[in-house]
Amino acid sequence: MTVSSIASAAPVGPSGRAIRRIWEAVLAVHSDEAHQLHALRDVRDLGEYRDALSCLYGLHQPVEAALAAASPLWRPLGVDLAGVCRLDSLRKDLAATGLSDAECAALPRCSVPPILSLPDALGVAFTMLGSVFGGRKTCERVTAALPGAPTAL
Repeated sequence: MTVSSIASAAPVGPSGRAIRRIWEAVLAVHSDEAHQLHALRDVRDLGEYRDALSCLYGLHQPVEAALAAASPLWRPLGVDLAGVCRLDSLRKDLAATGLSDAECAALPRCSVPPILSLPDALGVAFTMLGSVFGGRKTCERVTAALPGAPTAL
């Protein structure tokens, strides 16, 4: 399933609107990066891997920031969305590939809309959790292609 098919297949309800808005923002700002993310499965060297991780960082940073800003919506319910956050792992992997903290901070980022409702927050968290599971499978492929590559994802 491609990024664009995910965006067009998102349900129309409140959560679906948030997911669709986020994916549309990703596509509008990072169309080349979306291709690179797909290519993460077949990385050939550490430079390609760093480029793909940089794209992931550019997606996760604004989405995780939007989730954090929406925490008054979900925290009173005792919901813990920490399991969908990957920025620390991405930073570690990027540092291991040679990117400094300053270079990481300067990476391009997607523009995402604010999360305004609990269904939107949970829908975005669900999507990000899917990304976590996909990342684990992708790391297996990266490890096979690049033994010793950092895979804290």
